[in-house]
Amino acid sequence: MGKKSKAPDYATTTTDTNLYGSSTTGKTGTTFNPTNFQTGLVGAVEQNVPAVFNEYLNPSYSSELYQAQKAQRQKEQAQAYDSSVLSQLANRGLMRSSGLQAATNAFADTLADQEAQALNDYQTQQANKLSTLMNLYTVPYNMVQGINNASQNLSNAVSNYNYRQWQANNSGSGALQGGLSGAVNGAMAGASTGNPWAALGGAVIGGAAGALSNR
Repeated sequence: MGKKSKAPDYATTTTDTNLYGSSTTGKTGTTFNPTNFQTGLVGAVEQNVPAVFNEYLNPSYSSELYQAQKAQRQKEQAQAYDSSVLSQLANRGLMRSSGLQAATNAFADTLADQEAQALNDYQTQQANKLSTLMNLYTVPYNMVQGINNASQNLSNAVSNYNYRQWQANNSGSGALQGGLSGAVNGAMAGASTGNPWAALGGAVIGGAAGALSNR
């Protein structure tokens, strides 16, 4: 009996988007090949996330922006104290009264509230930075998923097509071809004896043998 051909291996295909990288799928799995932009973006995010995350958990308030804003607040607060407290009390002749202390305390409370709000805003700013970085981190990942899926679907389609072709060549159509070939050969062998019945018998026997050998 004849041997069937070996079933085809899982097809290896590559989906190349040019702009968003390429993906190769084969029997061992799927490999994504990123662009320089994707590699650089992921690398930049990974470098910056630890520092921003730590600043969010343990704020040092050491950023240049925060310190500049703090200096500006202190300058405006000193000017506001002079105009809203001291000048008003001086104009009314109350500089030595308890009114000065009360006004000063009220102004100090306002300053404390402003500083507490500034500290909260700073931590919110760090949280927003962290959120932005993580959102950027997922952008290449979404690209990878889409391209990998396309590559896998293409490999599946090619593999299925190859397998159906292999089945067709090794099932009914293969037996038919073997039977015809065997019948011709058997008829020729029988005819060489000069007996027409031998030729007919050789065709039948040869055809059956050929079909069986190609199953």
